[in-house]
Amino acid sequence: MSSSVTEDLEALRRVLAGARALLLDFDGPVCDLFARLTARDIAAELRRIIAAHGVDLPVEVGAGPHELLGYVGGMSGPLRVQVETTLAAREYEAAGTAVPTPGGAEVIRAWHDSGRPVGIVSNNAPEAVHRYLEEHDLAGCVDRVEGRDPTRPDLMKPDPHLFTRAATALSCSDTECVLVGDQTSDVRTAHSAGARAIGYSPNPRRAAVLGDAGADAVTTSMTALVTAMPS
Repeated sequence: MSSSVTEDLEALRRVLAGARALLLDFDGPVCDLFARLTARDIAAELRRIIAAHGVDLPVEVGAGPHELLGYVGGMSGPLRVQVETTLAAREYEAAGTAVPTPGGAEVIRAWHDSGRPVGIVSNNAPEAVHRYLEEHDLAGCVDRVEGRDPTRPDLMKPDPHLFTRAATALSCSDTECVLVGDQTSDVRTAHSAGARAIGYSPNPRRAAVLGDAGADAVTTSMTALVTAMPS
């Protein structure tokens, strides 16, 4: 076990060594956003809204709130607006009861204290991210938040749009940034931008999936990122 941990730390060190900016996905590396107000309950509410508009969802549409938003995102009229508005409101509500990810705040503070910029790149509504950061005394440590554009759900990750916007706002090129995320879409996002990705999951099997998806390094502990940070 100790050798595998050492190998993981060395991989993390290699990936972080050349980074000017650290970009983090929100739900996962920073907190468990839907720990109490669950994504399943929110998705059920969105499905009721969609059904009330007379829209039949194809069976292949994913069960999550963002998949549902993505499906109606190209539709004109009030349905897309209502789904987006409802989802954003529920995410904001969930941010008030989100559970911090162990080590997530420490990563943000340590990178910030080193004099390098930190950004959040999330498919969640930016208002939810800001609420969490403010309530957990992290707002002053995060230099940029790029959340979902309510008018362009098609530009959510894995599209690199949000990643590139964050990098530009931090005066960095895409390749000078590293993205930490718990989804394979985060890996695809970073690689689409020509950047590196660190996969995070406390579940070793899920972490292995992120590695198989091409993550440049994988960790089951956010605290390990603090240990691996360059001085």
